[in-house]
Amino acid sequence: MKELINEKSFTEKDWISAVSLIGELNRNAEAASLSQNALQLFPGSSYLHYLLGRSWLDDHPNKARKELQKAVRHDPSNEEAAIMLKQRFK
Repeated sequence: MKELINEKSFTEKDWISAVSLIGELNRNAEAASLSQNALQLFPGSSYLHYLLGRSWLDDHPNKARKELQKAVRHDPSNEEAAIMLKQRFK
């Protein structure tokens, strides 16, 4: 399967889809790692910051809060990040 997937050609949307899928499988450590890799390529991606924050919620809440704040800073209309910040970090 690895031969079929060329990560070097991934767009921001491709990374978001990959991280989202891994996150839905509750593989948070792997989702965090993929998010960090993707953010090296797309550092201004609000949604990748959100996904990284979401993957760190349980094990690294301080890091999660910082990533969610970055997500909102990059895109104030990122409702998912804003709601998660309000719900988890009142």
